This record gives sequence, structure tokens and C-alpha cells, in this order.
Amino acid sequence: MRIHTWYYYKKIVFPAVWFSLFYVLFGCASYTQSTEEMRQQFQHGSYEEAIEALNKSDIKPDNRHRLLFFLEKAMILDRMDDLKASRKYLLQADKVADELYTTSISKSVATLLYNESASDYSGEDYEIVAIHTMLALSFIEDDDLAAATVQARKINNKLHEINQRHGDSSNKYKTDAFSLMLSGIIFEARGNIDDAIIDYKKALDLYAGTYKDFYQGRVPELLVTSLARLYAKRGRNDSLKELEKSYPKIVDPAENQDSAREELGSLVVVHELGHIAYKVAEEHILPISGQVVRFSFPVIRESRYYSSGKTGVSLDSESAAKGKKDRNGFFSAENFQDMNAIAKQTLEDRMGRMLLKQGARLLIKGQMNYQAEKKFGTLGGLVANAVTAATETADTRGWTLLPGAFNISRVDLPPGTYKISIKNEGRTALVKEVVIKGGKIEILRAK
Repeated sequence: MRIHTWYYYKKIVFPAVWFSLFYVLFGCASYTQSTEEMRQQFQHGSYEEAIEALNKSDIKPDNRHRLLFFLEKAMILDRMDDLKASRKYLLQADKVADELYTTSISKSVATLLYNESASDYSGEDYEIVAIHTMLALSFIEDDDLAAATVQARKINNKLHEINQRHGDSSNKYKTDAFSLMLSGIIFEARGNIDDAIIDYKKALDLYAGTYKDFYQGRVPELLVTSLARLYAKRGRNDSLKELEKSYPKIVDPAENQDSAREELGSLVVVHELGHIAYKVAEEHILPISGQVVRFSFPVIRESRYYSSGKTGVSLDSESAAKGKKDRNGFFSAENFQDMNAIAKQTLEDRMGRMLLKQGARLLIKGQMNYQAEKKFGTLGGLVANAVTAATETADTRGWTLLPGAFNISRVDLPPGTYKISIKNEGRTALVKEVVIKGGKIEILRAK
């Protein structure tokens, strides 16, 4: 009998256990691992190869990863300057995200019996919002400011809707200040001065208050000066004095009220920098009550975006330009959005909801393990326990090709034609001639 028992342990139990443990440690490729080739090709600017790598991966337009397929492909097409095709995929992603909000019962059961990655990926809050950010920027590049305005407005509408769904006030990412700055610029460029003032003021209140964890540096100076300029233009002297009192080192009332400024135009550049930090699994394996319990959570280790070089604008003739520039005539951009910080905070905010679901899943699996041991003996219990540990894997899926940060440059110039060079982190992103018109804004996108 002992020999017979040993045979089963040697031939069945131990191999099953070791296979499951091997699967836990090495066999479960995460989303970020399975899309690594796509990201590498994308980051090297090999966009055709990036699409090929995406198409060869397990990420398909008709499976549980379909939202990510649309999002990742949209970014690749955008960088290939196929803006219409990119927007088509972004709009499809927006539609899918709305459809996935109401999760089917069958998928809910799958997440309880297996793990989160068994269900359709419905997107993190910031990813759903970023769909409209990228659409707005795409329309700006196509010089369709009316459509860009609609998308910029949708950013905070969507964010408000998402936070209403959660039904609590725990989320810190409630309003997107960058979108307000963006819509303010678009309104100003379209001549809607009063609307621009409203959005600039809302953005400034956020940057000076609750938004401090989601961007780098002090309150952006160009936001303050943009608002001051419009206050002066509208003759809102009381508001201008209040702004001067709050930011005496930035606001120059005499300069903002100078009639000569009416002759100046502006060049505004929105810089998209780097790539967002992606999720990784954090593993904890503990022996509890005779079972191996595996806790696996998605985490984002980076909390701040690191810029590796200078970002801003150089002009061929900078002598007439006003604003902050270095001795070489380079106008540095200011950071308005740190997507890494937002992604990390969003994940942490939903940790409580994640833990509740994982706790329920572990309780169900624990009962299944107990029943397996009760019915099939030690062999059944060990195998069930090993399979339970193997399947408790963190869901590391996410939109990995999003920019890591958004910066903005603004340079005021007399009317004329200028040859400009735009840098993103030391890399020349764009060289072109721009025509600046008095009292008008020319908006460019650097990606």
C-alpha cells in the first residue's frame, strides 16, 4: 500500500504541483511581456513593424483584449500620421469602453473563478478619458478646432461620469486640468475669449490646488500670463489686479495692458513626451491553513515622469520674441500633465475595490480546494491548491503606448513668417515654417 501511494505521489501529485508552481513563476506571460516587441518597435519609430507585432500577438479586435487592440493600434497609426484611421480606432475604443461598462454575468463569474484577466478589459479611468485627449490633439493637428473643442469638453464630462459610477469620493483624479488648459487655448484661438477665460480660470484653480500631484513644477507661468492677457483684453481690471496679487512675479499689468500687444500673435506647441509607465505584477505567496495562498496585484512603480532632455521651441529670429528664453533663444516648455502620476494614483484609488473582489475570489477558491481534498483526498487537495495559486495572477493589461507627459510652449511674436525647430526631450520633433498673424494663435502638435 505504501509503495502504491508513493507511486501516485511520485508520478502524479509531485509533477502536478511542480508544473503548477512552474506555471506560476514562469509560464504566465503578462500583457506587458506579450506586447514587448510592439512597444520596442514603436519606441524606435518602426511603426509598420509595430503594427505587425501587434497583429501577431494575442491582442485581437474580437477577443477580451479588443479595447486595447483599438487603443494601441490608434497610437501607432497616429505616429504614422494616418490621423483619420487613428481617430476611427479611438472612436471604436470609446464605443467598446461604454459597452463594457455593464459587465456580463458570465464574465463576472469568470473573474471570481479565475482572475481579472479572464474578463474583457474595460480600461482604467485615465485611459477612457485619454481617448478624448488624443482625439482632441489629432483634430488640432488637422486644424479642425471645432472638433477639437468637442473632444476637449468630453474629457471632463467623461471623468465626471466615471466618478459618478464609482459612487464614492475616494478617487483623487476627479477633474482634468490639462483638458481645461487645452480647451482654453482652443477657445482663444477661435476668438471665444470669454469661454477661454472661464477654462483658464478653472485650470488655474486646479493647478494651484488639488492637481499638484498630477504635474511637475510650480503653477505653469504661461497659464497665468495667458489669463492675464485676456483679462486685460476684456478690460477686467479687478480680476487682473487679483491675479497680480496672487502671482506678482509673473503678472506684469503694464505689459498686459500695452496696446502694442494687440499686434502680437502667438505660437502654441503641445508636446507629447515619452511613454506611460506600465503595470507589473507584485507577488505574495503565503502558506495559510495548509494551503498555498497567492496574492498578486498590478502596480505601477514609477510615480513621476522623467524627462531626459530639453523640450521647447527655437526660432530662426528670436530677437522680436517676448517670453522666457535662454541665451540661445530657446523657449522651454512647461509641464501640464504627468500621466505616470495619474496612472499610479488611479490604480491605487481602485485598490480597495480590487481587494474586495480578490478576497471574495480567494474565499471561493478556498472552498473549492477544501471540497476537492474532501472528495479526492490529499492528491485532489494538492492539485486544486496548486491550480488555485497558478491562476491567481495580476491583471497587468493597459494602454502602453500613451504618452508619459504633456508639456506646452507658448511664444508671442509680431506678425510674420518664422522658421521654428521644436524639441521633445532633446530630440527634434518638428522643423517647419509658420505664419504668425496679429492677435491670432497658431497651435502645433509635437509628438
